[in-house]
Amino acid sequence: MSKTENTSTVSQVSDRLALNIVGGKYGEILPPQEELALNFGVSRTLMREALSMLLVKGMLEMRPRLGTRVLPERNWKIFNKDVIDWCFAAEPDQEFLGDLLDLREVIEPRAASLAAVRATPSEKAALRTAINGMRAWPSTSPEFAAHDLDLHVGIIRASHNQLFIQLEVIVRASIATMISFVSPNPGITAAAVDAHERIVNAIEAGDPVAADLAMRALVERATDNVHERMGSLAHEEHKDVGTIVRDDDCLPKS
Repeated sequence: MSKTENTSTVSQVSDRLALNIVGGKYGEILPPQEELALNFGVSRTLMREALSMLLVKGMLEMRPRLGTRVLPERNWKIFNKDVIDWCFAAEPDQEFLGDLLDLREVIEPRAASLAAVRATPSEKAALRTAINGMRAWPSTSPEFAAHDLDLHVGIIRASHNQLFIQLEVIVRASIATMISFVSPNPGITAAAVDAHERIVNAIEAGDPVAADLAMRALVERATDNVHERMGSLAHEEHKDVGTIVRDDDCLPKS
């Protein structure tokens, strides 16, 4: 096996391991390396390399005689692109989505305010292109979602704040996840696109206060949509449980 092939295989194994960890397959303690290597059909050396990749990302801890322990999520290097991808590959829980919304409420309004002062003509043009794209496609289409994402990421970049731009990876992933979580949503109307366009208008006009307020309103709307979706899912689960109970009650008694 060439060095490139080995690196690719290690990466694939670490991806599978990480997704299993995020999905809660192993619990707190991983199986022994020998068992993992056998299950994955790879050598112990390759498995050790894959585990090492997760160690440096803060997901695992190795202790003598105690084995390999899965660390709490607060220890994970969440701003690492790989870790972000693994976390968002799983169904996000309510607490995690709440944390993402908190982050957006802090970052995006300020980014929009800075973009109103710092955006270049080409960056403003890109934001206008994103709005036009949102108007051109149905809200349930992947093209609409792509333009929506381009708009938010474009504002982050147009803030020209180096630390905000470093957070782009998590902002991008969080917005993409929220779009998929509440979509397909035929209820997104022209009014929702208008709300996005108010941000762009304020940035084009060089009005940081209006840009901040417009983005704040948009993020609050997104928060409401997510909470509404969560409530709907919780209601459906409760209804399903109720149906199961009623069905059991109809069974003949032994």
